[in-house]
Amino acid sequence: TSKMRTYKEINPELSIHPVYTTKDYINERERLVFTRFRLCSHHLKIETGRWARVNAEDRVCDCGLGVQDESHVLFDCVKTEDVRAVFGVTEGEFADIGELMMRMDVHKLVSFVCCCMKKFD
Repeated sequence: TSKMRTYKEINPELSIHPVYTTKDYINERERLVFTRFRLCSHHLKIETGRWARVNAEDRVCDCGLGVQDESHVLFDCVKTEDVRAVFGVTEGEFADIGELMMRMDVHKLVSFVCCCMKKFD
């Protein structure tokens, strides 16, 4: 399914993310947002459209630049441009979400995902 493809993109090795094993403090609310994002259990249009049986290509973001999916929100959406600037996520820095999940510092990653997702509450 498309949801499984997305999950495999986010977690290509199907492994436990260091967020869940670190001894460092991770804000609980941010960890929950991160976990929901990672499991595709969020309210982006790619997911809510699935519930409403809307064709995937019609689940367009309010910015009008593409389907409102996980990759669009983190890398392309104009609504999260300021968040990318604050966290130093530049165009082409990460090949995909999987690489972002593996290379970015755990605390920075959780905060980055949480800040991006807040734009779509």
